[in-house]
Amino acid sequence: MSFWTLKTLPSAQLLAWRVICNAISTKDNLSRRGITLMSDRCPLCGAEEESVRHLFFECRISWRIWGMCLEWLGFISVIHRDPQMNFRLFKPIGLNHAVTRCWGGIWVGIKSEIWNHRNRVVFENGRVDLVEVFTVAQRKTWSWVTVKEKLVVFSYSD
Repeated sequence: MSFWTLKTLPSAQLLAWRVICNAISTKDNLSRRGITLMSDRCPLCGAEEESVRHLFFECRISWRIWGMCLEWLGFISVIHRDPQMNFRLFKPIGLNHAVTRCWGGIWVGIKSEIWNHRNRVVFENGRVDLVEVFTVAQRKTWSWVTVKEKLVVFSYSD
């Protein structure tokens, strides 16, 4: 499965690609570019410096969102903290290409919604709500799949 054959919104796919390449404007990346920030802490957990690795894979909030996602999918696995290895986790062996693209779309949806939620917390003084992040990511992914993947048919409740 190629990353670019996933059936997602191009903007979400580009964001996920930027996560893989560590090219997203997290606080550590902004600081490296000489931008002074009031705080380098993760806006979701407040415990550590915000980096791609922390925000999307190590943050206790993101970690719980990934746990909810894996439980929803009936999947038991260790979640890798490297973006490329984590993406490969969502490439199940033995499934047809359409289903594999759906799994990749779920990965993109979770990344997209974690980033959107982070931005709501930072720029709109939103509150951290991991259930909201997960349910919005579920709805996004389901809508992408049902519209763009004609070979896979399932209801929202599935």
